[in-house]
Amino acid sequence: MWKKVIIGVVVILGLLLIAEGAFWLGHRKENFDKKFEPTKNYKIKELSGGKIVENKKAGLSFKVPRDWNVEIFGPEGGEITVEIDSPEVEFYPETRLPQKGCGVAVSVEYDFSGYKNLVIRDQIQKIQENSTSEENKNKEVITVSSKPAIKRLIFDSPTKGKGFQIEVPLGEDKLYNFYTFFPLSDEEKCQLEFNKFLEGVSIK
Repeated sequence: MWKKVIIGVVVILGLLLIAEGAFWLGHRKENFDKKFEPTKNYKIKELSGGKIVENKKAGLSFKVPRDWNVEIFGPEGGEITVEIDSPEVEFYPETRLPQKGCGVAVSVEYDFSGYKNLVIRDQIQKIQENSTSEENKNKEVITVSSKPAIKRLIFDSPTKGKGFQIEVPLGEDKLYNFYTFFPLSDEEKCQLEFNKFLEGVSIK
């Protein structure tokens, strides 16, 4: 009897090890296939009317409103984000969600498998064909720098506000991400500021 039990345990452990190995191989492959623009490629230029953040390698530039703060952060090899915030911004202590004021976070991602951009383009097409379906709830297609993009509602709290992500696929592997949050206290103002920000985005 114990022999059967031991054999059964060995078989189960073997299956678990195989499954775990497959998971980690897939996870490592995903990491190897993904890369973000490094901090050194972002340049901040001071202008009379504000600032411009430029990344020539990624073909990206965007205007920063006067008096807004610019910060570039993230671990090398991980997601590098350019964050711009209005002067009056205040964050919730436990998160980076603005409690007051407006902000935008930007990153450029390379998915060398090409799968992610393929999925996003497919979603854009489905929304354009049927924007009212349940599947496309909380999503819409917009244009950023004359390029089709998908806008998603990714956070919705009746006590804190709403968060959105915009994804702009370019070519097979380049993806531009824009994140923003509209706190309840400044929702209308931040929505206007974000729309104005998107008008100043250039993607080549």
